[in-house]
Amino acid sequence: MSRAVRAEVSRGGQLPALAAVISALFLFAAFAGLLSLFALPHLSIAQSVVYAGLGAWGWKVSRTVAGAQQFLRGAGIVCLVLWFVGVFAGSSNPLEFLGLDPVANLVHLGVAILVFLVATGAPSQLSVE
Repeated sequence: MSRAVRAEVSRGGQLPALAAVISALFLFAAFAGLLSLFALPHLSIAQSVVYAGLGAWGWKVSRTVAGAQQFLRGAGIVCLVLWFVGVFAGSSNPLEFLGLDPVANLVHLGVAILVFLVATGAPSQLSVE
């Protein structure tokens, strides 16, 4: 087996684990967001529901490489949509119940870039021996 094939096989084995970790982080963000509603009223229930949905979906489908890629791409698209709505809707935001502030916008953009890079394999596992 060539080195490139070995690296691709190991990357394929790691992708579902990375997707499961990312989905667990979405679930944690949803849980923390719902718990902190009592102390920090600026957090949104709708945003926590979106995170919980992403986390549950990712936990369910990230068992295979194809499912993990599908989840990561879908999560990236959802985060880009949240970023787009937060940045370009302005003060006349019809979706203001999402509670998107400038910090949340930056987080959504960063998460979208991160999951797209993981899904496409940008941090390559190729190593020359």
